[in-house]
Amino acid sequence: MTKEDSKFYISNILNSTDILMTGGKESSIKSGDFFDIIDDKPVIISNPKTGEEITRYNRFKYKMRVTDVYDGYSKLTASSLTGTSSLINKSIAAGLDKKHLNIANNTKVQDVHSRYSYNAISVGDELVKDNS
Repeated sequence: MTKEDSKFYISNILNSTDILMTGGKESSIKSGDFFDIIDDKPVIISNPKTGEEITRYNRFKYKMRVTDVYDGYSKLTASSLTGTSSLINKSIAAGLDKKHLNIANNTKVQDVHSRYSYNAISVGDELVKDNS
């Protein structure tokens, strides 16, 4: 198996929640495994006055869960993050003492620290197994 053979890609988009990806039984993929779709557009944090780049990092488009495994390919469905209920409760509790910001119209608001960008997916996007 070559390094390229161990990479996984979206081969088909079935509907708004399900995809097919390359790699199946021969790649030891199992139903219930999680994969992340790589977002090839890095987040760039820069100084708004000078344009100087401060930092950049990569994130993922979506988390997907394997539902069916076949010879040569697998079917995955969009998944919400697991174990979020306690995280949500902590976020709600932490937000109780926060004031809402008055944000100017036409200002781009984007949570750049989110692990997932939820950017559009395409056939050919690469996926990586989430081993966490």
